[in-house]
This record gives sequence, structure tokens and C-alpha cells, in this order.
Amino acid sequence: VEGAAPAWTVEFGRGCTFNCRFCGEPYTWRHHMAFRDPVKVVDDIEHVFTEYGIKMLLMSCTDMLYDLDRLEVFILEMEKRRLVERGFGGFLSLVRTDSIVKAEKLIAPLVKVGWRFAIVGTESNDDDTLEYVNKQNTVDTNVRAQEILHDANLALILLLHLVGLPIH
Repeated sequence: VEGAAPAWTVEFGRGCTFNCRFCGEPYTWRHHMAFRDPVKVVDDIEHVFTEYGIKMLLMSCTDMLYDLDRLEVFILEMEKRRLVERGFGGFLSLVRTDSIVKAEKLIAPLVKVGWRFAIVGTESNDDDTLEYVNKQNTVDTNVRAQEILHDANLALILLLHLVGLPIH
């Protein structure tokens, strides 16, 4: 697209331990989550930023908030390298609402080091539908997650909903 800034994908992790009825991810990765070393993830971000001028990227992972210990290391490494202060624009990522709630204390620091855009699978505003699709989540959790992201001043939030299910 003419005038668009270059973008890149950096892998944070892959896989999924959940068993949502609509998703093939757990079967692809055999219900397993595998994460890269967060310092190496930041190495990759810094490399594509300094060498190629990439200022925005997709953090490839079905839920980068899943492992809080790795997330903390990632945040500390991003702070240490001061990439945002040096002009790095940030990243977008997929996340689950229950992980947002679980990681609440890390959301604002993550925004500070470059999280700009969340793609959030809320799937439905109805607990019966969430149960039907085996989301292992609730509407209350979805709402709380949206409040947390709003309070952290995340620039953009995309909520994904399922439509046309037999339960509808």
C-alpha cells in the first residue's frame, strides 16, 4: 500500500492449551504452548528496527500474556533497551481476556514498552454461547479485560466475535 510504513512479524510463541470448539490451533500444536526466550524476541525487535527501520510489528503468538514470567522478562528487556524512546512504534498482539485479567499489573508496563493494538477474542456477549464454544471464559471476564485495556490507554482494541453459531 502506497505510503504505508513497513511492518514485520516477530514470533513470541506458538500453540494453545485451550480447546475452543471453533479453533484448530490446539490441534495444530497438540495442546502445547512453546515460547521463545523473551531476550531473543527483543533482540529480533531491535534488529529489524535498527537494521531495516521497522517501527511496527505483529507479535506472533496466540496469547503473549499466557506466561507471566516470560512477559515480565520481555518488559524489563524492552525497558532496558529503550526502543520506544529511540523511535520504535510498537507492536500488536493476540490475547485472551482471561489472560488480560490475570496479567493486569503488567498491562500498563507493556503499553509503555510498545503494546499498541490488542486483538482480543471475546467471541460472545453471552455466557451460554461461551460455554457452547468451550471458551472457558465468561462475559464478566471479557468486560473486566476491556476495562483493564481502556485504563492502560491501549491505543486500539479489536474485539473478535463469533456469528452464525447453531446456538444463535
